Amino acid sequence: MPTVPEETTQDAYDFWGNRIENWLARAQALHFSHLTLRHQRHLLCQAQISSRVLGYRSLEYVDTIQQVLPELILAGYKVELLLKARFLRAGKSVAADGRYVGPRTHNLVELANDTKFELDNEEESLLEFLSTVVVYLGRYPISTRLENERPGWRWGGEEEDCLSRNWSRLSHDFSPNIVRT
Repeated sequence: MPTVPEETTQDAYDFWGNRIENWLARAQALHFSHLTLRHQRHLLCQAQISSRVLGYRSLEYVDTIQQVLPELILAGYKVELLLKARFLRAGKSVAADGRYVGPRTHNLVELANDTKFELDNEEESLLEFLSTVVVYLGRYPISTRLENERPGWRWGGEEEDCLSRNWSRLSHDFSPNIVRT
């Protein structure tokens, strides 16, 4: 086992930055946070449907992108972290000389290709969308360029199922170090 640096030094930065376990632990934490937000959104939807059935007036529940952005940001981050863990597992480094030297992109399709993680068409579309969420949609009302705008994005059961399959496939590579649900 390598010697663990105890203070904040360049060696410590490089050591901790290149430990796959750190990337997996953060991905796992984001995964659980994502699932928690998704569960809360589903409960809200059920409560609003119930109040309409009972005759109460309430806000109409519509799964718009605006309502799911917090969970989508976490979904994009967790996938990015697993892809960067795959980068590390391939023997590459993300930290050297006290600096981040890993992939300088949030493009999840590009990261998947770089780590030789094969995507089907549905997963590729999903990761393109999550890349957009991570880069701008989750933080800003517009992108940096008109051609990056993607009107009509939707999020529903099919997209959730695809994300779940993608997470399961990605995390399978790291079992038993990561929960795949």
